[in-house]
Amino acid sequence: MTKPTPKLPNKVRCKMHGVELESKYRHDFRQCQCPNGAFVDGGQDYCRTGGMDLSMGGMIVWTTKGWQRVQSPPIPPWYNRLWSTFKEWIRSLRGWLSSFLGS
Repeated sequence: MTKPTPKLPNKVRCKMHGVELESKYRHDFRQCQCPNGAFVDGGQDYCRTGGMDLSMGGMIVWTTKGWQRVQSPPIPPWYNRLWSTFKEWIRSLRGWLSSFLGS
């Protein structure tokens, strides 16, 4: 007879404040109140973690090896091109509005 595998707790620790957040059941959303807003959700049913900017300090997630730091995913090259195009579009829209309104 095999022993049942113990379930890992679904928890994260905000690196900015050291606050430990644990989701104990499904849809038990927990979030740090700092500007980064590290969060955990899902309890034992699923694991959803995140935050505004993981490179700003990130989170530490509980794993079988203990606390592990979550690395920020790399930003894809197309994202920077899209963001610069969007900023140019906003600048041109502001210029058009200011000339239209006569400010």
